[in-house]
Amino acid sequence: MENRNVSNLAELKAEITRVRLQQFEQEAVLHQHVEDITEKLRTPIKVFDKLGLWVKHDENASHGAKAANPQEHQDWVTAVLRLGLPFAINKFFLPKSGFLMKTLVTLASQKAAANVNKDLITEWTDKITGIFKSKGTSRRKSINPYPDYGIPPDSETY
Repeated sequence: MENRNVSNLAELKAEITRVRLQQFEQEAVLHQHVEDITEKLRTPIKVFDKLGLWVKHDENASHGAKAANPQEHQDWVTAVLRLGLPFAINKFFLPKSGFLMKTLVTLASQKAAANVNKDLITEWTDKITGIFKSKGTSRRKSINPYPDYGIPPDSETY
């Protein structure tokens, strides 16, 4: 900051004009810096928004409703499988395969993962546990078809 000696009105007006011009230039530079920072932050925000929409649970998807766009109706299990399944297959089962093979496997596994949702996994889990439960309960079946409540069936209470 400079101290300038102003001796007359013309110099004062010139100094005011110079300071306003300097203020305008600094505001323009700061505005440009804000624009640059905002533009740099827009890309991660867009990515997080798309991930949020992709992972978002939709109530219609859980009821089996299909839409024209399959990405509209998917739950978090589908989203995780669509990301993780191609990576796992390419990393562990096809580590030395070529680009074309990895691309085809990625497309096929994403299509397969789009058909899997948490309701399907719950259904599979219930079927598997039902197999084990039915074996366990068949051994414990009671011979008497009438449950014993401690009250003789022919007694009358008034």
